[in-house]
Parts: sequence; structure tokens; C-alpha cells
Amino acid sequence: MKAGWIKLFRKVQDNAIYKDSELLHIWTHCLLNASWEDKEVYFNGSMVRIRRGELIVGRDKLQERTGINGMTAYRKLNVLQKMGNVNIKANNRYSVVSVVNYDAYQGEPDEDEQPNDSQTTAKRQESEQPNDTTKKKRSKEEKKVRGIHNFNNLYKGANNGKAGKDHKAGQGSKNFGGKAGQGNSRRRSLDRESRNSDAVRELVKKIVQ
Repeated sequence: MKAGWIKLFRKVQDNAIYKDSELLHIWTHCLLNASWEDKEVYFNGSMVRIRRGELIVGRDKLQERTGINGMTAYRKLNVLQKMGNVNIKANNRYSVVSVVNYDAYQGEPDEDEQPNDSQTTAKRQESEQPNDTTKKKRSKEEKKVRGIHNFNNLYKGANNGKAGKDHKAGQGSKNFGGKAGQGNSRRRSLDRESRNSDAVRELVKKIVQ
């Protein structure tokens, strides 16, 4: 038995097909067994290429599958052709039946009536929608990356500021040539290093948390 499903519209009840149980049976058989994709099928000892919306039938197979006498089933198939529901291309071994406006009945490829497995659908949805644990983990990792980036910027800024101000302080002490100037410059440098170290430690704590 094939998996999947088809669409059957309620408006079929307003059609003459609905008033003939055997005709409705053959029509439903065509909808159920029409291929939803272009492919090759094996039938009566040979491979046959069929297109989307087509199926291969024979009188014996129709009788076997539907329980309707083969001659009667084939006559009903011809009635469907006269009503414009199907087209039939026959040879001495089988007939290829094409459902007219198949996409209007069953939608576009990859849309609705393709074989549907609930487990496959569930797995696809699960893979497309990360769970809460994954989202939280990703958020925590992004937070750490931002923290490390800020740490690097602060470290670079601290070093650049220290180097620039030390240079200026050294120039000043050189110009004035006094030990007092050098001592003041050293104390200011130590104060800056202490403040930068405190800021770095606070940032590292936030990253680790």
C-alpha cells in the first residue's frame, strides 16, 4: 500500500460522477494512483515512463484493484474521458491515463499531496527550530565572545594610553631635568595601571560568569 494522501474536494458531490458509485470509484482510483512526479514504473514486464498526474492501467489490473468487472471499469474510464476528467493513451498492452488539471486538484509539486510521513515531518521541524537549551547555550557563548572582544579592546587601550602618557611624562621630565618630575610621572603611571587592572579584573569576572 502506498503512503501519503490526496485532496478530495466536497464539490465532487455536485458532479454527476457522485451519483454513479462505480464511476466515482474509478475516478477516485485515478486520483489515488496518479504519480505525483515524473518517473519510470514497471508494468507487465516492461519499464514505462510516466509524467506527473499519470497512471498506467489495464483491464485486469483495474478489476483486481477496484473489484469492478474489467470491461465495466474500462467503460467507466472512457466516460471520464468524455467528461473531460482524464485523457487516455492506449496500446495493446496497457493504457496511460492522464488526470486533466492534476495540479488544480492536488496542488503544485512539493506542496501538498506528496508522500507524507509524520516522523519525517517532525524531524524536519525539530532540525529547523532549535530547542531552548540550544538557544541558551548559543546566547551564553555569544556573550563570552563579546566580553573577550571588549577585554581585548580595553587591554589595548590601557597599553596605548600608558605608553603615550609615559612618553609625554618622560619628555617632560627630560625637559625639566628634575628627579621630582620623574617621581610624579611614575606615581601617575602606577595609579593608571592600578585603575586599568581593576577594570580588567571586573571584566574578566563578567566573562567567566
